[in-house]
Amino acid sequence: MSYPVFPVVPDPDGILEVLEWLTDVHEGWSGEEQRVKLRDQARRYAEFAFSLHRYDKPLLDAALFGNVGHEDGGSPDWLKWTVPVWWDMGFLSADLPAESTEIPISTPYRDFHGGGLAVVIRRRAGREFSRYRALRNEDWEIITIYTVNEGSIVIVGDTESAWEEGDLILPARVGWLDRPLEVDDLTDTADGYRGAAAFEMALEV
Repeated sequence: MSYPVFPVVPDPDGILEVLEWLTDVHEGWSGEEQRVKLRDQARRYAEFAFSLHRYDKPLLDAALFGNVGHEDGGSPDWLKWTVPVWWDMGFLSADLPAESTEIPISTPYRDFHGGGLAVVIRRRAGREFSRYRALRNEDWEIITIYTVNEGSIVIVGDTESAWEEGDLILPARVGWLDRPLEVDDLTDTADGYRGAAAFEMALEV
């Protein structure tokens, strides 16, 4: 099951990734320590600070209101999103027609992996971390990765839309809001809004 892309482009300096391990330390009478990991993998969190024009605020409100569903254990679906991994952003190295099965992108040192998700975002929408921008449904497409090569990724199925060289492509993870979304007036006249979102992100190997 896929979830909508969280529709906000973060501020370039407003991104924080947190990895959290849990280890139990046992100290013997001799002073020697034994360390036992209590989690197989670290928990992963992402925090985004963002700014929006007032005309994009209703888009965020509608996305939050419309992203509802059933609860199937754990976090309810209305909290869940497809969260782009913005710190691993790359760019399409060639035009991509609709119904493509292979995406041209440099993959080394980026969090692409078989079975994982990726998101293609139109460059005019993402504008390389432009402030005051929300993403509309036509600005993005979620794809599932089949295999990863050095200069491309092969996807499950094919793309629905055509994309242009220079459009953004990012790894993505399912994430759920770790706390309520914070959105405050940016100015006295409410010309804009400043907000922050925190997600716990699913771990995939």
